[in-house]
Amino acid sequence: NQEEIARLQGFVDRFGAKTMGASQAQSRLKQIEKLEKDGPAAPQISDGPKPVLKLPRPPPGTPKELLTLRGADLRWENQLILGGVNLKVEKGMRIAVRGPNGAGKSTLLSGLSQKLPLAAGERIEGDNLAMGVFTQDLAQDLDQTARAVDVVTTAARDYDATISDETARSVLGALGLRQEKALRLVGHLSGGEKARVALASFVLIPHNFLLLDEPTNHLDAATVSTLVD
Repeated sequence: NQEEIARLQGFVDRFGAKTMGASQAQSRLKQIEKLEKDGPAAPQISDGPKPVLKLPRPPPGTPKELLTLRGADLRWENQLILGGVNLKVEKGMRIAVRGPNGAGKSTLLSGLSQKLPLAAGERIEGDNLAMGVFTQDLAQDLDQTARAVDVVTTAARDYDATISDETARSVLGALGLRQEKALRLVGHLSGGEKARVALASFVLIPHNFLLLDEPTNHLDAATVSTLVD
């Protein structure tokens, strides 16, 4: 929290030596260092044109009730994390899941995506559900030995075999991976660039249900703004 860091630093600067004593001032500085170490990294500022992100139209036949959990229990390593969850997601809804670390946000999303099987209760999909899942770890799960453009085409062709390399490179370019960057091995890209490769793979496939788990991790400020839009 930059405001808290600034407040503490100012407090130490103004009053540390006079009113707090050397040991208390040092304690305050250690708190500042811990906040800086444990806090999330600020998005990087990038040069060049603002990234462009255009989602495809959802597939036809989207149901009114997309997904329902009834009395769902979610366990992780045999420990109950969330119990008796009742949740209905309908067409047109936008839901934000908030809570402190360890509250079970990712557990809930894993239950919705079926990555984590329910320990009890029901998970009911609507007809023609087309779910797209973008997780905070997706960029790290990419094939590090493949070219960025090949990662995108491989993912997209599972849905549409006609998607060309040119289409994939166009999407990568719109997200800031232009020219030779689209041809680099994923393992040679930065964390933010890997995240954009994952995002390019994600946005080429039509969905009617988007599940986003901390999708802004590793992205620069301009791409975060584009994703939010």
